[in-house]
Amino acid sequence: MEAISSVATQPDGMLKVTAENKSGSHIKRWELLIDPAADYLVRHAKAFRRDDSEPRYVAENTGVLTVGGRSVAHTARWIEGGGAPVSIAVTSVSAKGDEELIRRTEERLDDPAVRE
Repeated sequence: MEAISSVATQPDGMLKVTAENKSGSHIKRWELLIDPAADYLVRHAKAFRRDDSEPRYVAENTGVLTVGGRSVAHTARWIEGGGAPVSIAVTSVSAKGDEELIRRTEERLDDPAVRE
């Protein structure tokens, strides 16, 4: 995101934000719902290509886990294009990254059998 074009406070206190990419990115517009009461977590996001009316990516989440000043969403769902949603649930939070988990996740995502 390179430029915020609008911010509006919703009746429930959430911030509705529209942002744009001005450079060569394939994503040109973002619509975000940000929760100030949960450390400004993005609760809902839509990413649009060029002038498309349907989003290319949709992400949404609920709940909060906080440890040592770090907050993350408890559950999340990611939808890419017309594909099936991918859902996750977070069970713990750490201020330190888990390098082994990151490595295993990257290997799994690179495995062609997993993508089918």
